[in-house]
Amino acid sequence: MSRASTLADLGAGTGKLTLAFLSYQHAGPPADFVLPVTHLHQLPDSWKAIALDRVAGMLRPGGVLRVEDLIYDFQPSEAAGFEIAEVSYRASAYGSYVCVRR
Repeated sequence: MSRASTLADLGAGTGKLTLAFLSYQHAGPPADFVLPVTHLHQLPDSWKAIALDRVAGMLRPGGVLRVEDLIYDFQPSEAAGFEIAEVSYRASAYGSYVCVRR
């Protein structure tokens, strides 16, 4: 990430993050990064897919999404236009994904 990079902050740590995924309207140029996404587990799976699709829409092609959350019933790449570049698991139910928008 450089000083010229655009970072989308969806309110991590404010307690308003879950709703931000469904209501945030990105203005300006497409973002280079969205990180970290840590609260999608609060949403039903069908809404997770909608939220990830909206995040993909705010990123430029090649932009990076970092997800650190409970493991879902699907991979982030199945819900939106992402390729998973890196994945690691810290516990049996917690994973970290670095996803690149196609």
